Amino acid sequence: MYGLVNNAFVDYAVSQIGELRWREICGEKDLQQVPYQNMEAYPDQETLALVVAISETLQVSIEICLKNLGEFWIKYVTNSPYSPMITKSGNTMKALMQNLDSLHTRLSLSFNELQAPSFWVSEVSEVEFNLYYSSEREGLNSFVEGLLRGLSNYFGIKIDISVP
Repeated sequence: MYGLVNNAFVDYAVSQIGELRWREICGEKDLQQVPYQNMEAYPDQETLALVVAISETLQVSIEICLKNLGEFWIKYVTNSPYSPMITKSGNTMKALMQNLDSLHTRLSLSFNELQAPSFWVSEVSEVEFNLYYSSEREGLNSFVEGLLRGLSNYFGIKIDISVP
C-alpha cells in the first residue's frame, strides 16, 4: 500500500486513542513513528501491521477495523487536496462506481506500483445497481464495505450491502 493509505490509517488511530497513546503502541509494536511518504509504496505487511495494531488497541475484529478504516478513508480523502479525485469521477455514487477503474488508471500514472482493484457495475434500476469487486489482494472485502459506507455518507444516500 502507499504511504497515503498508511497515513490515513494512522490518523484514524490517533483520532480514536490520541497521539501519545498511538506513539506508545508504535514503540511496543515496532511500527514506524514518523509520517509515511504519501507517494511511496510500502509492503502490504506493514499496512497489515497497522491494521492489527489498531484492531487490538480498539478491541475490535480485523473485519470491523477494516470497515471503520474504509469509512474513514473516504472522509480523509474528501477533506484533503486529493478530493478532486472523487468529485471529478462522478457526481452520484453510481457514476463514481462506474468510473472507479478509470480513476485507478489515472492514479497509476502517479502511483507507479499501484495494485488497483477492479470494480464493475450492473444496473438493476435507475437507483439500484450491483457492484462487483475483484483484487489480487485478499482480505480487503471489509475495507471495501467501509469505503462504500463512507461514500454513501458522502453522497447522503442510504445503501444496502449484501455479500454473496
